[in-house]
Amino acid sequence: MSKEIERVFLLAKNVDIKSIIVGAEKQVQTTAYLNEPGLKMRRVRVENGVYVYCEKVYDLDSPTTRDENERASCQEEFDELIMEGATYIHNARYFVKIGKGLVAEVDVFEDNLSGNGFVKIDVEFKAQKESDAFVPPSWFGKEITGTPSERHREAHLKGQK
Repeated sequence: MSKEIERVFLLAKNVDIKSIIVGAEKQVQTTAYLNEPGLKMRRVRVENGVYVYCEKVYDLDSPTTRDENERASCQEEFDELIMEGATYIHNARYFVKIGKGLVAEVDVFEDNLSGNGFVKIDVEFKAQKESDAFVPPSWFGKEITGTPSERHREAHLKGQK
């Protein structure tokens, strides 16, 4: 397993998402998420036709850092997670450069381009010091790093914004 250092935000209120993602690289994703007891999550994501399995173990003492294991996967493993009760979601991910070599991964769920969906922003860091010093752009809203809403990716399906 590797360590992932990441902070997670919502989109600020009254921000036009189209103005943020214009010209950004786009990746279409379909994901099956299964949250397990405690602080563990498994998922299989289809990214532009490629299946990727990921397992994350969250640490309450360090909300920005988690153990992460990723590997190639397949349709069968995706279907198995669905059969186990995984939440099945679709989103578009936009890679928005935000300076200092950082990229905001802007996940637009459901129909947010017309104002009815959910937007989540992830920023990954090489070191904890970099994460600690990060000052989010003005279009970032509430930080949800380490909260149940961040750990449980299906929160948008429940209308939590």
